[in-house]
Amino acid sequence: MYFRCVRDCAVGLAAIVLAAIGWAQTARSQEQTYTLRLQHYLRADSVEHNDWLLPWTRLIEADSKGRIKFEIFPAMKFGGKATELYDQARTGVVDIVWTITGYSPGRFPRLEVFELPWVAASDAIRASAAAWDFYERYARREFADVKLLAISTTGKGTLFMRDREAKRPSDLSQLPIRVPSPTVGHTITSYGAIPKTLTVPELAPALSKGDVAGLVTPYRMISTNKLGQFVNHVTEFLGDEALYTSVYLIVMNKDRYWSLPRELRNIIDDRSGHQLSARLGWQIDLWERDAQRSVRESGAQVVNVEGEDLELWKAAATDQIAAWIAKRDAAGDNGRMLLEAVRKIAAEYR
Repeated sequence: MYFRCVRDCAVGLAAIVLAAIGWAQTARSQEQTYTLRLQHYLRADSVEHNDWLLPWTRLIEADSKGRIKFEIFPAMKFGGKATELYDQARTGVVDIVWTITGYSPGRFPRLEVFELPWVAASDAIRASAAAWDFYERYARREFADVKLLAISTTGKGTLFMRDREAKRPSDLSQLPIRVPSPTVGHTITSYGAIPKTLTVPELAPALSKGDVAGLVTPYRMISTNKLGQFVNHVTEFLGDEALYTSVYLIVMNKDRYWSLPRELRNIIDDRSGHQLSARLGWQIDLWERDAQRSVRESGAQVVNVEGEDLELWKAAATDQIAAWIAKRDAAGDNGRMLLEAVRKIAAEYR
């Protein structure tokens, strides 16, 4: 009886000790803070940094009651090149990045569908909501090595010209036009122009000297980089589909995400995904309207392309779309299905 009592007391004491250790570990876990390093290529005075990334991270910090903290490095202040951002998140150089798929050409072949001419919705809120849905249904494997937090689109592509009006594709014949990606370069080639790849710092000198006759980009690029003084003619494409869009990504290192306690992962999830993507698209539309007004007030002449003139632009790009479909088919995808999926999903948000 004595030995059984001693044994039972020892077992009970051990259980109490283990419970105390578990409680202490839980308490320490609940008190522990986690600092996440976020890097992007935009300037510290950009609206994207001040009106979007800062408020978004502060919401997460508040939701976590200070257990999650952010260190943000704009303009690549943590180091590296903008073209390395995705890999920086993937390999854990930093924890989170905001980047654009154009910096990793060929890496997201299915998402290239959003850069094709006359496919994505012309307003960023619909295109961004569609992009997240498209990712969930058709492009998850392209992000198997990271935790995707948001996927959204830029404003619709617009044609900005230095010295001449461009209302029809033939107006671009043999003119050097700056493009943001190889896919958009193929579009410009189909219009008879010569695509040129230039970095953002190279744009102003190239436009001022006439090395390029114009560029295709959203309005935000013109106002943010003070290029309005070199733009005298603007070609706006009306209608529901965009000349092209580019795709933004907010991605997190997968191991870092899973290293966080579940309650903190839930907080990040609640501030990410479809809701974040659509809201970012909505914000981009607001920025685009402000930038559009600024360019127009600078005195640029605006040509609206619609009706039969718009059909000329669409018809000239059909071979490029057919080539993309064939390329995806050769890779084992159903290219036509992926193309129509973007349009079908966007139609659900009208």
